[in-house]
Amino acid sequence: MTNHYLQRFEAMNPTQQVKAGGLAAMVAFNLGLAAGLAVDVDSHHVTHDYQVEQDYGPDVCPQIDEQVIEEVDTLLADAREREASDMQQTTWYELEDKYDVTIPHDAIDNFETRLFEDGAEVLTQGVTGEVNRYFIEPFDYYQERASELLSAYGLDLVVLDEGQAMDGVNMIGYSSADMESQAAKANLVSLVRQLYQTPVELVSYLGTKTVVVGNIVKADTSGYANTVPFPDTVFIDALAANQRTLLHEMGHVWDAQYCGEYGMYNDPQFAALMPKVIQPADHSLDSENQGGSEDMSEGRIVATTDYALEETIDGGIVENKAEIIAQISNYESYTTLPTVEPYVSQQHRLIMARLYQDAPNLMAYMIEL
Repeated sequence: MTNHYLQRFEAMNPTQQVKAGGLAAMVAFNLGLAAGLAVDVDSHHVTHDYQVEQDYGPDVCPQIDEQVIEEVDTLLADAREREASDMQQTTWYELEDKYDVTIPHDAIDNFETRLFEDGAEVLTQGVTGEVNRYFIEPFDYYQERASELLSAYGLDLVVLDEGQAMDGVNMIGYSSADMESQAAKANLVSLVRQLYQTPVELVSYLGTKTVVVGNIVKADTSGYANTVPFPDTVFIDALAANQRTLLHEMGHVWDAQYCGEYGMYNDPQFAALMPKVIQPADHSLDSENQGGSEDMSEGRIVATTDYALEETIDGGIVENKAEIIAQISNYESYTTLPTVEPYVSQQHRLIMARLYQDAPNLMAYMIEL
């Protein structure tokens, strides 16, 4: 989750505030442009009732040429054909060599070995078949292991000490008792495991360099990226983080770097793919949030997940892009795109095309894997 735009706006100097324009203008411009850029999806009744109040400013997210999206479509079609055929699948290692990308297998293997062989993670099966995990070492043990693995991806891990605060961030260190809890240990292990299938080159391209773990206060969130003063840092709540928090926040960092700090909100090409439509969504890439839409009597805004629409200040555009980056980075979307809500499919294709334009080998690797 990004900080609310008002918090960003208040932190800006007068020159930046003039550039950013008013909050209402930013929202109206984003949603208004969605009205002006129609998308041909025959199965939907689309209503465009947004109004443009004034121009938001010169900082607009760059648009991708349709030819780039078509190249991504070709790669996706080839991937679906391979999956549907009896064609022998290329191995992970062969693809790494083919596209010159790196998965830090040794670092990952070492991380898992240290957890299990040292008895640091114990799995027990409950009476109903569920697997329970117990982390028996002090938190420092897991912090050291996590730091080693994250460094293989070019990431620095910072865990705030008890009561330690960071200037410019609503974050302090949890108490020692909190950090020794099962939740804090399990969340830290889960945080680094999110990256197992992610190439080092993708992490580098997304732009995050530092991961700060602590207690996010005055915000109901598991993580956030405050890209005005911290353009390459993500902040993770040690007790509230979930399985996709890290990749989601890294998506915000990339979005700000790709589109610009103001352009990430002012993204007409992506906004056009989030209209209100009159028809319930039957498919979503988020198995826990089927539909990925905001129910309204006059229609709903189409998004990849319901979570993306919790940030209503910009119509969910920024959160939606971060959700898609998290899904792309974890290979959750490629061959299933034809079966999901048509606008959702087009949202994913656009973000893939942005990555493909900058790093074609990297995106081709991820689609073929």
